[in-house]
Amino acid sequence: MYRTIILILSLFAVISCRSVNPEKAVVDYHSAMDILKKGDLDSAFMLLNQAIEADPEMHKAYYSRAAIFNTYKGQKQNAINDLVETVRLKPDFAPAYHLLGRIYIDTADYINAAESFTKAIAIEPDIKEHYYFRGKANLEIKKFNEALDDFEKAISIDPHFAPALLEAGHSYLKIGKPFDAIKALDSAEFYGASKIDRTYEYRGLSYYFVNNYEAALKDFSNACKLNPNNTTALFNRANVNSLLGNLEEAIEDFTANIALESDNALLYFSRGNRYHLKKKYYLAISDFEKALELKPGYEEAYLNMAYSQFAIGNITLTEKYLDSAIITNPGYNEALEMKGMLLRETNRPNESFKLLEKSIERDPDYPLFYFELALTWDSILLHDKAIDSMETFLEKSAKMARLRGKYKEGKRLIELWKKKYKAE
Repeated sequence: MYRTIILILSLFAVISCRSVNPEKAVVDYHSAMDILKKGDLDSAFMLLNQAIEADPEMHKAYYSRAAIFNTYKGQKQNAINDLVETVRLKPDFAPAYHLLGRIYIDTADYINAAESFTKAIAIEPDIKEHYYFRGKANLEIKKFNEALDDFEKAISIDPHFAPALLEAGHSYLKIGKPFDAIKALDSAEFYGASKIDRTYEYRGLSYYFVNNYEAALKDFSNACKLNPNNTTALFNRANVNSLLGNLEEAIEDFTANIALESDNALLYFSRGNRYHLKKKYYLAISDFEKALELKPGYEEAYLNMAYSQFAIGNITLTEKYLDSAIITNPGYNEALEMKGMLLRETNRPNESFKLLEKSIERDPDYPLFYFELALTWDSILLHDKAIDSMETFLEKSAKMARLRGKYKEGKRLIELWKKKYKAE
């Protein structure tokens, strides 16, 4: 037994002497680097394997093999394993932390990505790319202020660093500072981001938030020109076209968007709304049906389907879709408001009163319940109650810009009713 143990130890010593050969590892490593420059990644990969076998402590070989695993072979986990080994062997090797962070971003592991870039920054505090990519990771985990700090640090190192200027604009947008976003994105465009569609996508959104719709439309159009598959820019351009009254152009944008995302219920819903505004009710109905097929229980689609059905005079289906909206969301004020109107218009005032008064009890601050209640009182000639309800509507809606049209209508009706009732 003693002789057997001696033999095993001797064999292990021979194997160890054969496998650990730092000089050979250096030769293999440099040969790999030379071959890598010629684009022969397979041969370089083989030589790096040999270098690691010859010297398992050579951190540069692990780092270089990780790069090949990542970019050429697409083996992200093997790349991560090699980089973890690299920094174990050489904890102050910043490029390994940087590449590790980049791979974590690629695999959507943003928390580990941010931690990796933080370690790179601790070693190399003056490298703009470390801050830039940590900012990208922070954006993804919704740490918008931290992301902005990172991008601004990168910009302080290189004021002409267009990618950081672009993402600083994005970050300003995320924290609700559209004017600062516009300024940063103007600089990004000037310093080299003029061929990047997101430059115009983000700036267009910034202009949208400051109500400069013409400028927003121009930027969204530039984004779409640079990247016809930018679905966000297409969607936003459609919305801006709608605000500017360009409904046909909006419909075209939604149609182009649907061609790229045919399973997106929101796109059919949005196009259906524009068809309704164009009084193309059957096309609107078709789109709302598709939206509901893709997203059962889509309460807004039920409601807008009801509007389109009402527009073509189909009262039965109007009520059906209103009821579906209310069953889906019993507190859906807009659907309850319309149901109150429908009950009145179909000669069921008592049901209208019951529904509206119950809705007011649940939400006394929703002005349009009082508007519809006033009209219902007027329908049965209870004049004083009609005026009281309309005055409550005016009081509650006075500061609501979206109800400005209804507010004017309410004032007109009160004046009309007062004259009418006085004459009676």
